[in-house]
Amino acid sequence: MKKRVFRNNAYYSLMWSPVYPYDRHAAARVLPELSGIICLMEEVRGGDPQYLIFYGCWRVGLRYGLKNLFDPDFSKYPAIRDSMQERRLLYKYTIVDSNPDDMKDVLYLLIRSYDPEFNDFRRFKNSGRYENIYIREMVMQKGETIERFPRSLPY
Repeated sequence: MKKRVFRNNAYYSLMWSPVYPYDRHAAARVLPELSGIICLMEEVRGGDPQYLIFYGCWRVGLRYGLKNLFDPDFSKYPAIRDSMQERRLLYKYTIVDSNPDDMKDVLYLLIRSYDPEFNDFRRFKNSGRYENIYIREMVMQKGETIERFPRSLPY
């Protein structure tokens, strides 16, 4: 993730991973042990995936954050976990390694923009540090492991 602040506005550039079908064993190999945001989606035949949840993992990292979301002994959200058990899930992730307030701002705008089923944008607040927040989303190419932002980013 890259961030630029100009005139009390925050401009974030996110680099999403490719979209993967969810399998707990494969996800354990793919997800890094870094802080970030996981986006879980439901595969819809003949259409775009339906956004289910954006889940921020700051302290434990992405790998353990996703594991804990689905683990019956550790999940803080058993109703969400149970609702997603029978769905054909997809996931993608982005690394957020600056600070928890940046993650909060990014989550706020993603939730407001995509209105996922299990996030309530009316209850989720941003950090309050900026007048406006903007996000540019990009996707890593398959096989890439390092975020490569174009040199000519508008922000």
